[in-house]
Amino acid sequence: MEKLTRCVVCSKVMNNKKDEIKTLFCLHSGCKTCLQKHFDSFKNSPNKNPKCPLPECQYFPTMMELDDLETSQPLFIVKSRCTPVGSSNPDEDSKPLECVNCSEDANWYCVDCEAFLDDRCKEGHSKIKFLADHKIVSLEDYKKGDFEVSHFCPDHPEERINLFCDSCKKISCVKCAVIGSHKDHKFYKLEEVHKHFILESRKHIEWCAKTEETLDGIIKKILNHLDGFGSEIKRVKDEIESSRISFLEMINKRHNELIVDVKLKEISVKKELLNRFVT
Repeated sequence: MEKLTRCVVCSKVMNNKKDEIKTLFCLHSGCKTCLQKHFDSFKNSPNKNPKCPLPECQYFPTMMELDDLETSQPLFIVKSRCTPVGSSNPDEDSKPLECVNCSEDANWYCVDCEAFLDDRCKEGHSKIKFLADHKIVSLEDYKKGDFEVSHFCPDHPEERINLFCDSCKKISCVKCAVIGSHKDHKFYKLEEVHKHFILESRKHIEWCAKTEETLDGIIKKILNHLDGFGSEIKRVKDEIESSRISFLEMINKRHNELIVDVKLKEISVKKELLNRFVT
């Protein structure tokens, strides 16, 4: 049974057995060749950072991801929420999908087994004890992509990723924690990490909201002070101008008084000299 994983670059339906599927940390998958061509195109644009081929994703891969593209094993991912599973060819979409067990027309899809099931096999699948917790979705939801995908460990493909290594800051499976590269490291369940991340995010959001409110208050006070400062500057300028005019008036008045005094003295001196010569 083919696994309908669609390349995010060329939209071709890939198969884990035939195609070399590579997966980014944003959980979008594609052909190795397509992804390499996509990221190579950024080499000629030094001002642009490489990002996921899906425009709506906006994920920027790390240098480690780009370096590991040559050798990293693929995560076994059915699809991502941003990647339509349905074919672009109407004839291909109209073909009935067969049950993995009995080859009858399938109406269901087991996300964990990555297999299609008909009604009878779906009922039996759910009754088996170690399969009872598998997530089964309708074929309609499968084609819409309306379901969460189970992710498997690249080192141990049979094991689901359900742990977070706090020492390496990476996700891993149980085998990695016990006998693999993460042995003796500190681990948390992904559910716990997710809850902690949500709580921390809410705290940061609340802090940002309070900080924004505080900054708005400070900005308003600064603007009010600036308005007051502008008024004060105008008042001082007006006072200076008023003083200038007053001083000019005083200077002019004194100037006129001195001119009058000089003229009076001049007349007085002339009279005195005339009187001397006459007598």
